[in-house]
Amino acid sequence: YIILIGELTIRVISKFIVISEIEKLKYALHSLKKSENPILAKEHVTNQNINLMGVKLKFNSLGNRNSDLINPKSENEIRIHIVGSSLVMGWGVKQDNIFSSRLETKLNRFINNSSVNNISNVKIINSGVMNTNTEYHVESAIYNFKKIKPDIIILGYFFDDSKLLTKNKLTPILKYTYFLSFLYQKIKSYPFSGTLQDYYTKINDENGLGWKKTEEAIYKLKKFCKINNVRFVIMLLPDFQDFSNKNRLEEIYLNVLNRINKINISTIYTYESLKKIYENNPKSSWISKDDAHPNGKAHDVISNDILKFILEKNLLNKIN
Repeated sequence: YIILIGELTIRVISKFIVISEIEKLKYALHSLKKSENPILAKEHVTNQNINLMGVKLKFNSLGNRNSDLINPKSENEIRIHIVGSSLVMGWGVKQDNIFSSRLETKLNRFINNSSVNNISNVKIINSGVMNTNTEYHVESAIYNFKKIKPDIIILGYFFDDSKLLTKNKLTPILKYTYFLSFLYQKIKSYPFSGTLQDYYTKINDENGLGWKKTEEAIYKLKKFCKINNVRFVIMLLPDFQDFSNKNRLEEIYLNVLNRINKINISTIYTYESLKKIYENNPKSSWISKDDAHPNGKAHDVISNDILKFILEKNLLNKIN
């Protein structure tokens, strides 16, 4: 009876109030499918429009959050492929407000107002997929390379992207019972007893299996990009729960940044720009009071960091 009452209650409430855990369950059930690539295991459903977190998520013919590519690719077009997890995908953010959409608009405005080696336009491809890791993102970039034909690949690294993924499938009762799924997600979000610092320290442990696999994947993509004359950039995305001067996570961020610098890969470090705006009120960067994914305003800050980086590094000039 408790489960039945709980199920009825949460289904009624979810009709009027957005519950993050329930929306994530709907995403997993309706927006993901089995991938033909066994390493990826899952990928987005193609050509889908679905309302989640109060906004419309639109996935194109490749399962990405951008308009379809026009092929064959024009010689004067620059394509930037961005891979990553839910922060890159823009969970809870309208299509036009995702950092990738904002970036595309700003870059094309720049091109129209200047002369950049006969570049006609820039196309941003957003391949973010929720609950994935760096191994997945690298495999996705390589697997879809011929379809996308990017000039630049940006690997978005959120600081839990070194986590090891499990292939355990949800049981039918968890799939289709909102109440039990809600409890399961709540319990799953507390896999350890400790602080955020403990959590991210463990995941980014330089000697841990997760980081070693991440590092191997980064080297793999770096080599792939070099062979294919593609520029490779890593964008570091912080946890949005703390931007204060006492934020102990900053030490972890800088440690990871230093490791990537040693690999000699250009890096966009978004934390400093975000801190300037959200230092005193990090929750104002969230999509909702119980979901710390960045909102549209925060995405705009991220887009400005990438824009500045691309222009300063002259990345719109194609590699010969």
